[in-house]
Amino acid sequence: MVEKLKDCQGSLQRWNKDSVGRGRINKLKGILDEGGVWRTSREDIGDVFCDYFQGLFATMGSCGFDDILEAVQLVVTREMNARLLLHFRRKELEKALGQMFPTKSPGMDGMPALFYQKYWRVVGDDVTDLCLNILNGRDSVQTINHTLLTLIPKTKCPAQVTEYRPINLCTVLYKIISKTLVNRMKQIVPAIISNY
Repeated sequence: MVEKLKDCQGSLQRWNKDSVGRGRINKLKGILDEGGVWRTSREDIGDVFCDYFQGLFATMGSCGFDDILEAVQLVVTREMNARLLLHFRRKELEKALGQMFPTKSPGMDGMPALFYQKYWRVVGDDVTDLCLNILNGRDSVQTINHTLLTLIPKTKCPAQVTEYRPINLCTVLYKIISKTLVNRMKQIVPAIISNY
């Protein structure tokens, strides 16, 4: 098993080396702020990105939701709700993990889904305990809700914040939980989404 872990570590190191090389190409030297001023200091660049995304995801408050919600028909039946509220089981976690692409972007811990898929007999019980405790309400998702935010250039020479696409690198544990929830919801989606 030690040799297999070393193999996995070697693969991760090669992947990391490749991504560092891309990092040199994609190094951010400056960005235009909202006023069209070119900002080059690390702090100014960070402020420009923070201001943009805070404005993008901020809300002006809600008004009139009660009127809108009154017009929405209830379509989730008691039976559907009962199915959604059943305790989660190990089988559902294993299904979710099996549906994940093995080498797709690892999270903060550097471990891709492949590690968990290949060594499930070693880590499966601990992963299951953690995930089921969260899914069944015995623990908070805050214990694993840590992600890295990275910005992917949309153009060859990006100069504005809008020319970057943010992506979150979540841990595989978080992805297992999310995918398990999605799989559970898929059972009722056809009945609650209209074709029109």
